[in-house]
Amino acid sequence: MAFYDVVVLYEDAFEESKGGQDRGTFTIKRTLLAKSNTPNPSFVTIGNSTTAWPGLGGEPIDQLNSLRNFDGILARCSSRRFGWYDGTESGVKIDLTYEGLSSYQNTDSGGSEQPRTLETVTWRRLSISTSQISVPATDEKGQGFCNSAGDPVDGLEEETALATLKYTNEFNPNPALHRIFYWMNRCNDRTYLGAAEYTLRVTGFSAEFDDKSMLWKVALELTYNPKTWEISYYDAGYNEIADIGGGVLRKRAILDDRGNPVTSPVPLDGQGAAKAAEVPDDGNPNFRVVPGLVTLRGEPYATGNFDSMLADLRMY
Repeated sequence: MAFYDVVVLYEDAFEESKGGQDRGTFTIKRTLLAKSNTPNPSFVTIGNSTTAWPGLGGEPIDQLNSLRNFDGILARCSSRRFGWYDGTESGVKIDLTYEGLSSYQNTDSGGSEQPRTLETVTWRRLSISTSQISVPATDEKGQGFCNSAGDPVDGLEEETALATLKYTNEFNPNPALHRIFYWMNRCNDRTYLGAAEYTLRVTGFSAEFDDKSMLWKVALELTYNPKTWEISYYDAGYNEIADIGGGVLRKRAILDDRGNPVTSPVPLDGQGAAKAAEVPDDGNPNFRVVPGLVTLRGEPYATGNFDSMLADLRMY
């Protein structure tokens, strides 16, 4: 084997200076030592390594543009330099440079603002708002309504409330803007923030760059639908799948009592076969769903693990 551990060789060096627009900038330098038990290890190998090193507290070596929190100050890795340690051929010294913005900023009156902490600068805010929309009417189980003859009733609508959750991060040096195309319109594939599976959908994203601070303000919107984002519909149609003998299945038109193809959809049994006509149950008033009608469900939107979404978008 080659590399077996990476440790911090030198403590962090901190340098602060006045930048453009009277905004302070800082540079932090950190030196690592990659230990190898074979001579002439590859700089490229250790540079591309994603191993969680024990000497770094179970973390990998930072790559370019990696973000690191130094005692409440967020900095981005801007350069990496690899070389031999003290002339040996088995130890690799890695010089890392991080850059960021100072917590102080001059005001128009010549004074200085109070230093801003990580909690007030980088922590994302969460706001919630609600709205009312009209949707196809269903009962508490998500099934549509029928008339007293057992036929589905089209055109019924109801009002329902949707909740919009908005994440905002005003101090984001490097959001992964290209990843929003992956997450747009995705629904949660498991419980997230207490919302059941497939009830949250990514419905909005915004990003605004500030030339003065050289930072992004990014916001992500999730819309909660208590009835889920699934669509439901009756299993009905004009054709059925029938066994024509010998276990051979064929699609064929459903015929009426006179042997003619039906002119209105016929309920199916969930397996593609036409169901026999049923008499509605008198104990099912107010145009409720008639027992026996099969309701199918579909998911029009792709799903994703929302637990990793903010990290993937670099909105931490």
